[in-house]
Amino acid sequence: MKYLSMLFLILSSYSVFSQNQGIVFTENKSQFPSSVLYKSDILGGMVFLEKECLTYVFHGSKDTKPTLQFAQHNSHPYSSDQNQIIHSYKVHFVNYNKNCIVTAENPLDGYENRIKGKNPSQWCLYIKSYYKVCYHNLWDGVDLIMYQNGNILKYDFVVYPGADPNNIKLQYEGIDSISLTANTILLKTAINQVIERKPVSYQNLKRGRDTVQSFYVLDETSKKLSYRIYHYDKKLPLYIDPELIFSTYSGAIGDNWGF
Repeated sequence: MKYLSMLFLILSSYSVFSQNQGIVFTENKSQFPSSVLYKSDILGGMVFLEKECLTYVFHGSKDTKPTLQFAQHNSHPYSSDQNQIIHSYKVHFVNYNKNCIVTAENPLDGYENRIKGKNPSQWCLYIKSYYKVCYHNLWDGVDLIMYQNGNILKYDFVVYPGADPNNIKLQYEGIDSISLTANTILLKTAINQVIERKPVSYQNLKRGRDTVQSFYVLDETSKKLSYRIYHYDKKLPLYIDPELIFSTYSGAIGDNWGF
């Protein structure tokens, strides 16, 4: 319940600071739950970057779906407004390296202050936001980089020489459904649908960029997603670049919320 109360606070006071800067990643200085490292506003909601997972939270109207869901470890009904619904889901890093280091790069100019009440010890001051976050060695020899590209949330996996891309495994929790068709992943929630298009994988060679064949592998029962990579130079870094698309159902207000 403490987490849900904090979630409501976040939803009712999202950052105008990042609103004017495109997609940025705001550091946690006790304004979010302790498990959160960074938070970013995205189309229809927000994403929380945690050490072991990503938590997506979407916001919509009652006309979209009749139920409200919040997925922390399971989906739990919760409501603060009878006319609105919230749905969140988690993307777990399966068998991730617990010693991985998460850093932020490319800071924005300026900072935020969040002042509530008269007790300075409860104020959150000098909160910085960044354009890029990197999970270093999330799996052995594999980095996860999150950033914006043209106001779109992007993430890349970088597989360094000697590392195994088969170690990259993601498990989805709290979604209504997940399916794989024509090398495209479709996630459905109570608010929207999320499309992960065919991953673009490549290596940088002396003659230029060389495209590498890559395919999603989905276990629909466990909701685990991995990659199958064909014929690449294991002596060079490999870049895996999926594309996320967030689309709201008709009647949702989320498409104008958070931007």
